[in-house]
Amino acid sequence: MGIPATPTDLIDRYTAEIARYLPPGARAAVTAEIGGELRAQVQATEAHSGRSMTEDEIAALIRMRGHPYVLAQPYRTGRYLLIGPSVLPQYWHALRTALAIAFFAVVVLAGVLAVGGAGMPKVRTLYDGLGP
Repeated sequence: MGIPATPTDLIDRYTAEIARYLPPGARAAVTAEIGGELRAQVQATEAHSGRSMTEDEIAALIRMRGHPYVLAQPYRTGRYLLIGPSVLPQYWHALRTALAIAFFAVVVLAGVLAVGGAGMPKVRTLYDGLGP
């Protein structure tokens, strides 16, 4: 296993991910604000419980804040999005999946045409119909 992450590491990685979705001028202030809020919440929880929070507890605390893209949206100004922040992660996943399937289909079709050659007249006719 790797080196266990400290609370600061987890919070810093989360705020760095949020910064990716922010305009350059707002990154430092917003990440400092969100990181400070998370650190204060960790300190308050630790003071209340009398023990240090575990890595899993801190990860759960971060997960409750939401996806970094969604959290960064209120700080972005002047942009209107076709796909809203609540569905963008699912959109990217669906798009990558669809492109992977399309790529696989093209590779399979090219392989069939390369191996089958003239022995596959129906596939060749379909393929010839797609071209110019």
